[in-house]
Amino acid sequence: MIGTIKIKYYLVTLTLALLSSYSFSAQAADLHGQMINQSKYPLPKRIVVYLDTDKVIKMPQQKITFHQQNRQFSENFAVISKNTKVSFSNDEIDINHNIFSRSPAGTIDLGLFEPGMSPSYDFKQKGRVKLLCRIHRRMRMDVYVTPTPWFAQVKKGRYIIRDIPAGKYTLKTWTNNGRLFVKTKEIIVKNKHINLNLALKNRPSR
Repeated sequence: MIGTIKIKYYLVTLTLALLSSYSFSAQAADLHGQMINQSKYPLPKRIVVYLDTDKVIKMPQQKITFHQQNRQFSENFAVISKNTKVSFSNDEIDINHNIFSRSPAGTIDLGLFEPGMSPSYDFKQKGRVKLLCRIHRRMRMDVYVTPTPWFAQVKKGRYIIRDIPAGKYTLKTWTNNGRLFVKTKEIIVKNKHINLNLALKNRPSR
């Protein structure tokens, strides 16, 4: 009898957990739109659209790997969120590598590492991080770190940020062309998808 009660209790708890999970996902929405270029410059190749919030977000640590082979990085540019642990895998046969940066968003020096080694770094600050190799000066990679996991790269003039929980956010953008900007916007996400076009403009002269 006691065993039966425990099983029923477990099933009820599991059902409530599943319903809670379903309720959370059902309240999530997508934000998408077009980047309209109203500037006098071509549309930059690197534009990041992301959401910021005043709320404290418990972000589980993400783990990804970038590779180094043939004296180059596997990516020229990548976007990650804060609290992401990145491993740098030296996939060369007989070439040593290094990772360093003096960027405000990440002061890094992983030292010299041999083929087969994969040192790592936790990215904890928002912003652009320029990664270099002390041994091979032509090796360069840019990483942009966002404050939340809700971000997107603009591709072919469009962006889409998926699975955003209901709440109030500030929409922000970053581009590698500092002469351009997109006005920040306050948005409220409910359980419906949002279509929001953004205007890329010339930054006002000081």
